Amino acid sequence: MNEQLIIDAINGNRRSVARTLSGLENGHITLGQIRQIADISMLAKDNDNWRSIAITGAPGVGKSCLIDKLLANWAGTGLKVALLAIDPSSPRTGGALLGDRVRITAIDLVDVKDKIYVRSIATRKSSGSVPLIVSDMIEFLILAGWDKVIIETVGSGQAEVRCAAIADRIVVVEGPARGDGV
Repeated sequence: MNEQLIIDAINGNRRSVARTLSGLENGHITLGQIRQIADISMLAKDNDNWRSIAITGAPGVGKSCLIDKLLANWAGTGLKVALLAIDPSSPRTGGALLGDRVRITAIDLVDVKDKIYVRSIATRKSSGSVPLIVSDMIEFLILAGWDKVIIETVGSGQAEVRCAAIADRIVVVEGPARGDGV
């Protein structure tokens, strides 16, 4: 069952992409299973051709608005772009609060919506603001043919270090008159 699901995801079936990401997140599918099926030569890292970028910063500085413009612009040039939006966990359900999705309007643009994929991920019991499984999710999305993967953190700023370990590039978004003079 997992093999056909992964094959369908790699071939572009969005429902299979969602189910494979859920399988990764919940531990029912492993990155090893995906690597056996996918072409891992697509993962070769090249510093001039990065594949993933983490957007982090304090809450309310405009991360989601910046990401919305990046999605629209990059998809408008023909790139397939996936967003992994890390949200705080709901105290009631344990799932993602979905707050970041409110600001993402690029998925409503008819000419680019097929080139954009958005997935919310709950922090759950993660000690940082980026769950460890996100690294595997990035690799899967690249293997499934997505050109760029954006990771949006929950809004932690300086304390966020895990995104540095999983993304090829990092952008820290700051607001005016925040922090001290240093």
